[in-house]
Amino acid sequence: MSGTLSDTRERWHHRLPHWEVAGRPHFVTVRCAGSLPPDVVARLREVHLCLAEIPLGHRKV
Repeated sequence: MSGTLSDTRERWHHRLPHWEVAGRPHFVTVRCAGSLPPDVVARLREVHLCLAEIPLGHRKV
């Protein structure tokens, strides 16, 4: 099987670590708690509330 731990390559892009595993698709996003600006949090809350008002049968995925 390809994509073993020994096939893992670590590198850095700006201040963020990146790991690449040969033959394996992957994507991970990590955000520290409290790292979003307050205006972004407020906007996300607005969007969430608006979406919550849409009946389940009418939501497009």
